[in-house]
Amino acid sequence: MNAPIGPARATVGPMAPADSNYPALLGGLRQDLDEVEAAMTRLEEGTYGRCQGCGGPIEGGRLSGDPVGRYCSTCAPGPGLDGPSRDGAPT
Repeated sequence: MNAPIGPARATVGPMAPADSNYPALLGGLRQDLDEVEAAMTRLEEGTYGRCQGCGGPIEGGRLSGDPVGRYCSTCAPGPGLDGPSRDGAPT
């Protein structure tokens, strides 16, 4: 026999609005969507795959790992980062 779900169990979960991480999750999703839309714009403009730092080609392996990447391995500041910053400001 299953016990009824009480208020404590009803709010448990990764997408629960009462979760303190919910605003951060939404912000992260918004940033991801913005990056995908920017990549689609670059694709339409014919600049997708070109480094926004030097104008050279972005290595195919980099784009496979991060399809919204904007910088080649020379212009990117380090592992896990994608250029000056995600908002374009220097780090």
